[in-house]
Order: sequence, then C-alpha cells, then structure tokens
Amino acid sequence: MTQRNIDEETTAQVTALWEREEVSLTQYATVRTGGDRPEAEDLVSRAFFAATQSWQKLADREPDAQRAWLRTTVNNMWVDNIRRAGRLQKLKPELLRLYDRDGPDPADIVLARDVLERCWKVLQTLPPVRRQVALLHFYKDASPVNIAERLGISPSGVRKHLSVACKTLREQVGYIHGDESTDTVGLQERKGETA
Repeated sequence: MTQRNIDEETTAQVTALWEREEVSLTQYATVRTGGDRPEAEDLVSRAFFAATQSWQKLADREPDAQRAWLRTTVNNMWVDNIRRAGRLQKLKPELLRLYDRDGPDPADIVLARDVLERCWKVLQTLPPVRRQVALLHFYKDASPVNIAERLGISPSGVRKHLSVACKTLREQVGYIHGDESTDTVGLQERKGETA
C-alpha cells in the first residue's frame, strides 16, 4: 500500500469516527467549557485532528475505547487551555511592557493635527484680547491668574474670554480636550488663585 492509500483510508476511517462521535463529543466539550460553544467546537476539531495523527494506535480499538480516547483528549486540551490562560495572565504585565506602543497611533496623530489646524483657524478669528487669553491658556498652559496679571485684566474678564473662546471652539470644531465644560475654566482659575 502506498502512503496515499493509507492517507485516504485514514481519512475515511476518521470521517466515519467523526460522524459517529462528533455530536456527543461536542456536547461533552460544551459541558467542560461551561457552555462556551465556540471553545467546545475548537476542542473537538483539535481532538479529531489529534486522532488523525494517532490513527495507527486508534484504528484497532473498539468504538467505546475510541470514544474514551477522544473525551480524554478533549479534557486534556481543555486543561491545557486553562493552564495557558493562567500563564498568560501572569505574563501579561511583562508582555504589555514588551509590546506596548512607544508612541501614539499614527492615525491619532493625523486626527490631532487636523483638529489643531481647525482650532488655530478659529482662534485667528477671535478678537485680539480673547485670542491672547486663549493662546496663553491653551498653548502656554498659563493659569487664569497669570493671564490676568500679564494682560492687565481682571480674573473674571479672563474667565469670560475663556468661556466665550471655548464655546466658539466647541461650536466650530467640536470637543476640545481638557475642556469638558466652562466650569472647568472657573475651577482652574480658583486653583490658580489659591496657589
């Protein structure tokens, strides 16, 4: 007999085994996996692949012995999955350090540049004092108290300019990072005053 004939014969015998045992083995695997049908089906497929690889040892066994071998194989693979998952969980911090990106996603950079460009265009349309207040706040990260001192206006004037600038940016650009509401501006100013 040639290798091809053995392979065809093995394929036919394993196919017959599949037709006889697949339904009950899938039920068994589904119970073992706690109802996870996709995992159960994966275990069954892998068990039948293993049966194909070991067919010379299995071919002469009784149907009950073949069924027992398949169930044992499914159970062992299921246990291996649990052990592997536990090992991966322990390795997770190490893997994250190894494979975490060093920098931001390039797509995020492109989007951020687009938003920044639109913000810049909107800022250019603001009245001069409001534009200065917004630039000092957003680009120089200056506190409202420092802005007030620098421009010679009152802290409440800074709050008003920032509030209107943020509203204009939200209307024309959308969400502005770090500006969830105009109350944030008042809170930042109060923090700056107490510092």
